[in-house]
Formats: sequence, C-alpha cells, structure tokens
Amino acid sequence: MADLVEGDWDQVHVFAMDILLEEGVEEDIGQLLDMPDYYLGHGSVLVFLSQGRVLRAVESYKVFLHPRVFDR
Repeated sequence: MADLVEGDWDQVHVFAMDILLEEGVEEDIGQLLDMPDYYLGHGSVLVFLSQGRVLRAVESYKVFLHPRVFDR
C-alpha cells in the first residue's frame, strides 16, 4: 500500500462498502469519524491513521480492496 499512497500515515484500515455502518468503522478505529451513517454499494473506504489518529478517509467506488489493515 505504501507504494500506491504517499503521505505521513503509518496504518490503513480498509472496509468494504457493501453494507458499511459508521458505527462499525468507529468501533474498529476507536475514534469518532465524520462520515455518512452508512454505505450501500460496491467499493471500499480507506481510513488512514498516524500514531493511532485518523488523518483522512477516502471512498473508492471504482476499486474494491478486500477488508484488512495495512501497516507501512
């Protein structure tokens, strides 16, 4: 993942959009997020963290990545 996405992140959590609830993402990340209550559709949500703090979240409707956690 580090070869694809530059930045100062040290971990990325990837979630499938199929039926994704904000509550589930916040529980996994351990922080409140500013995101829609839910997603329905095909794609992925990537949440980038640095030292446990959320830097940004990105929605991808064209590329599907299997849910997992990437470390830099």
